Amino acid sequence: GKALKMSLNSSELLYTGCGPLEKLDVETSDCKPEDFFARYVCTRTPVILSDQIKSTNKATPNIGELWSNDYLREKCGSETVRVEYRDVNAPISDSRFGKGQEKMMKFSEFLDSIESGNENLYLTTQELEYDCEGRPALHSPPTSQLLSDIPIPVPLLDTLIISNINIW
Repeated sequence: GKALKMSLNSSELLYTGCGPLEKLDVETSDCKPEDFFARYVCTRTPVILSDQIKSTNKATPNIGELWSNDYLREKCGSETVRVEYRDVNAPISDSRFGKGQEKMMKFSEFLDSIESGNENLYLTTQELEYDCEGRPALHSPPTSQLLSDIPIPVPLLDTLIISNINIW
């Protein structure tokens, strides 16, 4: 996966590539929930939680092992997802994510494209449905099809109140 690094250039933030993601082995770390919140959640810093999220699937207890691309295709490949894209032929200031260039595609098509080496697509957060009183749903496809794999609450974050479950 790629993390987003930002740099200030001409009064706007530009995508400049990424560095390696920090990996946090929560099982052997002394990281406390409040430290995790301050370091990663508040700063929106990507992190790999190794050995943290155990799936509810007894045959494959680690979500990282369970959620292969083939598994994701089987569970939710037919779902339509919102994907950001960037124009590789545009000037660099216009060829970054976050410009509002989006298209809809099947999740399986997105996975195929990423597997083929396409780095010009980004699975963005998905739109939520709202009830008649204006309250948003907690999840939307393709996450909805994966909920049975996710233990809720997630250890280390068990004191947080869930407002949205998404993958991107």
